[in-house]
Amino acid sequence: MRRGALFVFAAAVCFGSLGTLSKLYYERGGRPFELLLLRFVGAATVLGALALARRRPLPRRRVLALSAALGAAQIGSNVALLEGFKLAPASLVVLLFYVYPLLVAVGAALLLGEPLGVFG
Repeated sequence: MRRGALFVFAAAVCFGSLGTLSKLYYERGGRPFELLLLRFVGAATVLGALALARRRPLPRRRVLALSAALGAAQIGSNVALLEGFKLAPASLVVLLFYVYPLLVAVGAALLLGEPLGVFG
């Protein structure tokens, strides 16, 4: 349990500092694509090292394909987030980034009259 809580805390610190560190990176001439590349290559390196250390077999092709598709969607989401950091205050970008899906779900439930599995 403590190890899991430590992982959650580390992830929160890393993700919570993303806006501020992105702004600092941009002030020094960095671009969103470079930052995105650094983030994903760094994460792939750390997770790859953990996978090798645990000596687990590779997942099946279907799982790998689904993981690649989800990764592509995550990259698109991160591009939007990092471009937003470049153009607006980090606090506003983060607020919009996380509130927008909620607004879409609530709007869909109100307009369509169905909870869409979110509220029911």
